[in-house]
Amino acid sequence: MNKVFSGKIMSILRKQEKVLTEHADFRRKLKLSEMLKFTQEISIEHVTACGAGIDRTIDRGFLWVIGRQRFEIERMPLYDEEFELVTWPSKPKYYFMPRSYEFVSRDGENLIRGTAVWSLIDESTRHPIIPSEHDIPIIGDEVTGRELQLPPFGLTPELPNVSAFAVHYSDADINGHLNNTAYLSKVMDLIPLDYIKAHEIKALDVQYRKEIRLGEVVEMKYGLVDDAWWFACDHFRVMIQFESKLKSRVS
Repeated sequence: MNKVFSGKIMSILRKQEKVLTEHADFRRKLKLSEMLKFTQEISIEHVTACGAGIDRTIDRGFLWVIGRQRFEIERMPLYDEEFELVTWPSKPKYYFMPRSYEFVSRDGENLIRGTAVWSLIDESTRHPIIPSEHDIPIIGDEVTGRELQLPPFGLTPELPNVSAFAVHYSDADINGHLNNTAYLSKVMDLIPLDYIKAHEIKALDVQYRKEIRLGEVVEMKYGLVDDAWWFACDHFRVMIQFESKLKSRVS
């Protein structure tokens, strides 16, 4: 939990977590969607402890959203495995509030590291706001040297397949749109099971371009390019990098 010394909140939050049955897939590994849930919840807990809780945000019509996420994965935590989840914010830039994450095993093994760029938007206009102009305190002066940089997303390759999905009640969050964790459930269901069984997930990159509201239907293109599965439409782009289990064992 966050600790306070002499009235100052620590800028790095560490939590002990465990992979439960609801978090694991058929391989007994943490799902990508659940990985994002862990980072989402610890982010909310941290900003709340730092004075930017629901009384300063949601209750006043300001919503937290994510514009970009990237994660690099050495190994997914396994079912029943305990790990430490760490997060810290970097310096805000206008509307953008970058935040870093680490998943560390009990033995000190670096499992996952990632970064997300958060923003606050006005609930009625859906336009971003600058927190300081609305008396919302945001910390962000921590530099550890372990921050994962965000490279340019690059051009979307030609994708051969097309699929459509609707945002149902179970997909939407308190913002009234498809939750960032639900994107991963949607796209992972399109990857053949035989491919998932034969490969390990090594990286995830997501660009959220435009929110998908409750009840909306979206059509996207997708396909396998080299060793990455791509999913793209006007609303988002997702790239999931894989590595064959055979290559992983050899290396």
